[in-house]
Amino acid sequence: NRSSDLSFKKISSNDFWWHLKLGQLAIENKEWITKEIFSFTRHGVDWFNNTQIFDAIIWLIYKNFGYLGLFIARLLAYLTTFYFIWKTISYKNKNWQLLFFVFFSILSLLLFRSLYRPEILTYVYTVVYLYLLYTYKYTGKKWLYLIPLIQIIWVNTHLSFVTGIALIGIFTGAEFIRHLIKYKNLSIFKNSYLKTYIIIFILSIFANFISPYGVHTISWFWWIYSSQESLKNVGEWITPPHDKLFNLGLWPNLPYIIITWSSLWIIIKKLKKILHKRYQLLPSYYSVPWEDLMLFALFLYQSLEAQRFTLITTVIFSILLVKNWPQHKAPKWLINTLPLLALLIFAM
Repeated sequence: NRSSDLSFKKISSNDFWWHLKLGQLAIENKEWITKEIFSFTRHGVDWFNNTQIFDAIIWLIYKNFGYLGLFIARLLAYLTTFYFIWKTISYKNKNWQLLFFVFFSILSLLLFRSLYRPEILTYVYTVVYLYLLYTYKYTGKKWLYLIPLIQIIWVNTHLSFVTGIALIGIFTGAEFIRHLIKYKNLSIFKNSYLKTYIIIFILSIFANFISPYGVHTISWFWWIYSSQESLKNVGEWITPPHDKLFNLGLWPNLPYIIITWSSLWIIIKKLKKILHKRYQLLPSYYSVPWEDLMLFALFLYQSLEAQRFTLITTVIFSILLVKNWPQHKAPKWLINTLPLLALLIFAM
C-alpha cells in the first residue's frame, strides 16, 4: 500500500539517528548542543546545530512511544500540512476536483521525500504562514501576530527558517506596491495593512536571534548555505538538469512539472483579465496579485537551483493554482478529468 509508505516505513535516513542522539543528549543534560561532539579531530569546536527543537521532540516521542510514535507523529505532520493547504485555498476556491488533483499530486511527491528529518516541519511552518498571511489579506484577522512566535520555534528547528522571513517580506513588499499605486507616496500611516506587515516583519527578524547563537544565527546560515564545496556532493543540493521543467520522464518531477506549468498558465490568464479590465476606480495594477507573482518567482528559482526544493515548490504552486483558478470558466471536461489524472500520477 503506497499511502502507508508515508507513515509506516523503515527508517533508513542516516540523518535521523544523529538527530535522535542529539535530542537524547540535550534532554538528559538539559542544555543546548553547540559544540562538536561526534568528530574526533574537531571535538569541542563551535558547531551550528539549529535543529535542537526537532531533535528534542523526536527523542521524547521515541522514548515514550517508540517507533510507532514516530510513525504517527510524521503522519500528523503531513495531515497538518494538507489541512492548512485546504484552509488557505478554500478562501478562493472550493472545487473538490481541483483539490483532489492537488492533494494526490503532492502525495505522490511525499513518497520520495518522506524522511525523518527536520525538513518535514518546514512544510508545516510554510503552509501555516501562508494561511495566516492570506487570512489577514482576505479577512483582516490579525492572527499573523502568531508568526514571530512560530519563527522562534522555526529558527531552532531547521535551517529553512529564512523561508519564513522571505514569505513575510513578500507580503510586505506586495502591500507596499499597492500602497504606492493607491497613495503615490511613502507614508505608511494611511495603510493599516502595510503597518501590520512591517511590524510582523521586524518582529520576525528579531525572533531569529532567540537561539543559542543569538545574532550570529544569520551569519552561520550564510556560511553553510554559501559553502558550495560542502554541498556539491550532496545529491539533493545538486542543480537539476536544465530540462527539469520539460522532461516528463524525469520522475519524480512529473507532478512538479504539471503543477508549475498549470499555475503559471492560470496566473497569466488572471493577469490578462485584470489588466484588460475597464472602468476601475484604481489603476488595474493595484489588483495584480503581487504576492503570488513574487512567490512564484522565488520558489521557481529555488526549485531550479536544487532538487530538494521540488516538493515545497509544488506545495506552494498548488496553493497559487487553486486560489487563482477561475471558478466558473473552466471547461467541464477539464475539471472532471482532474481526479483521474491525479490518480494516474499517484499510481505511477
